[in-house]
Amino acid sequence: MVVFNDVSVSFQQENVLSSFSMKVAKGEKVVLSGISGSGKTTLLNLIMGFVLPNNGDVWVNETLVNSENINTIRKNISWLPQELAFETKNCKELLLSLFRFSLNSAHLPSDIELNGMLERLLIDPSILEKQTDAISGGQKQRLLLASILLLKKPLILLDEPSSALDQESTEAVLAEIRRLTETTVISCSHDPLWNQGMDRIIKLNSDCKKTSTSFRQVSDRLLCLQQKQVIYTSKRPFFVAAQASNLTSSYQSLAFWQKLNTI
Repeated sequence: MVVFNDVSVSFQQENVLSSFSMKVAKGEKVVLSGISGSGKTTLLNLIMGFVLPNNGDVWVNETLVNSENINTIRKNISWLPQELAFETKNCKELLLSLFRFSLNSAHLPSDIELNGMLERLLIDPSILEKQTDAISGGQKQRLLLASILLLKKPLILLDEPSSALDQESTEAVLAEIRRLTETTVISCSHDPLWNQGMDRIIKLNSDCKKTSTSFRQVSDRLLCLQQKQVIYTSKRPFFVAAQASNLTSSYQSLAFWQKLNTI
C-alpha cells in the first residue's frame, strides 16, 4: 500500500531522514515511534506530497508520489494532524464539515451511522448541540477522528491521535480502527497504549540522520503557507513552498485540513 525506497529529506541544511525504507501492506496498522525530530511527521508529509525527498521515492498504492499523481493519491487518504486551530464553533458543523464539500457529499453519514460512530468512540450524541469551546480537548480530538473515519478512505494518516485522550477513550478509538480490516492506518505516537494496539511499531532514531543536503522545491504547482492563511497558486496545488519552521502553524489551520481531505 505504502512504500518508501531509500528516502532522504533535509530542511535548511538539517537532515531529517537518510536512506529510509519501509513497506506498509494494505490493511496494516502501523505506528511510527521515536523522539521528537526523528522524522515521524515528515514521513506523513511525504505521503501527502507536502514535501519531496531529496533522494529516493515514495509510492502509495503502486503510484509514485509526484506532481502528476498527487491528486489521485490524496483522493484515497484521510489525514489528521496533531493540532488544529478551531475556526468552527459548533460541534456538529465541525464533525460534518468535510462532508459539505461536493467531493465528499456522497459519503455524508446517516443519523444512524453517525450516532453509531459517536457511541463507539464514547461520545454522547448530545455533544453535537454544543459549542466547541464548551467541550474538552479529548472530545474535540474524538470528533475529528470520527469525521476522518466516516470518510471511509482506504488510507488514514494520524499524527498523535491519542495525545488528548484518556485510557478508556484511547481503547475505544483503537477498537474502532481494528474494525477497519481493509483500511491501512499509519500513525505517529508517543503513547505506549496506542503503540501496543498497532500491528507494527516502526522505531525511528538518530541512525536515520546522516549527511545533510539542501531542501528541494519542486514544480511550479505550489501551495504557499504563511501564518494561517492558505494561498493557492494553482487550481490543484502540490508541494508546500515554505520554510520548515512555518509549516506547523499552517497545518493547524482548519481550512487547510478541510481542503486536504477534500481533494
